[in-house]
Amino acid sequence: MLDDLTKYYRAKGISAVGFRCPMASSCRAVCAKFAEAREAFVGTEYERGTLPRVAFLSLDPAWDIADGDPARRTFAAMREWEESKHRPIGGAPDFPKVAHWYQTHKFAFELLSPAATARGVRLAFPDVHKYFAHTNSAKCKDIAKGTAQGRRTLFDNCAQFIPGEIELLCPDVLVAQGAPARDALKGAFPVLASQRMTSDKSYQYELVQIASRPVLKIAMSHPAAWQGGRYPREVREAWSWYMDIGHRFLLHGPSALAGKA
Repeated sequence: MLDDLTKYYRAKGISAVGFRCPMASSCRAVCAKFAEAREAFVGTEYERGTLPRVAFLSLDPAWDIADGDPARRTFAAMREWEESKHRPIGGAPDFPKVAHWYQTHKFAFELLSPAATARGVRLAFPDVHKYFAHTNSAKCKDIAKGTAQGRRTLFDNCAQFIPGEIELLCPDVLVAQGAPARDALKGAFPVLASQRMTSDKSYQYELVQIASRPVLKIAMSHPAAWQGGRYPREVREAWSWYMDIGHRFLLHGPSALAGKA
């Protein structure tokens, strides 16, 4: 999987090493301090397919963890950062519970736990990062903005790269975090079915076809919207529904979702 993704990134010019994106000049023009592309994080067990694959598509990178070194933005470097250096030995992810990364871990853990039990896999929360993938809908970053979201130009310019990347990631469940991620997926894949939650029609899931396979797609608010109230409201109102849908899909297949509103 990583070999195919590396070839794709290089062909499109968005690899961390040898970056030559055809849209770079446009993006640089709107950034105070431009950091070139960061590649995706793909967990070791995600790549192996040990459990159903859950992929998250988020916004732009939060910061430049590479300190300007492209070699520290590659697939291999992102995996090393997440699976070893970035977490306390034997401990849970070291970040606040309202943070984006914690919420991503929490969603993946609760979604995958029944499938892990069914497959005889012991899934512990500190290890769940190994079973998901995470990529950005804007590959580069205006690091002058810190953790704040970059200008729309970066997302618009990167939208062309997202469908091919997602196809190579081969997800079973695809979670879009935030409006730019949702927009990057709009019309990218044929919709096989969709359903809105009965009690609040603003929440829905779709079954989309990716590489001839049905994939469950959920579009959520970005967890960074915690202070604004959008994300915690969605957690209160729709989290359990998302989990019910996801569990049925992963344990019993697409036919189990018929009529589940």
